[in-house]
Amino acid sequence: MNNRELLIREIETEDAIFGLRPDGIVHVFMKDDLELDVPAQWRMMEVYDELTQGNKTPFIFEAGVGVSVTKEARDNAIKLEHRSPMGACAVIVSNTA
Repeated sequence: MNNRELLIREIETEDAIFGLRPDGIVHVFMKDDLELDVPAQWRMMEVYDELTQGNKTPFIFEAGVGVSVTKEARDNAIKLEHRSPMGACAVIVSNTA
């Protein structure tokens, strides 16, 4: 998990390491082999709210090796958009699968 040394605030959970960078971007390092499902989305949303205080904020997501997203989570992501603090979003992955 590179760039972690840049974080000024960090929260680690079973799913990911979440950090606030000095430039105001929230950087999420998803742990290797994470299966992102709906319960994981809700756990992550709680951390997003804590880091952003509910304010729209740019996010970078960096996926570890073997990270996958369930169909249910993909469908649920659309439902979460209205309450998400994500302003702009970028995703970094090591492969297209």
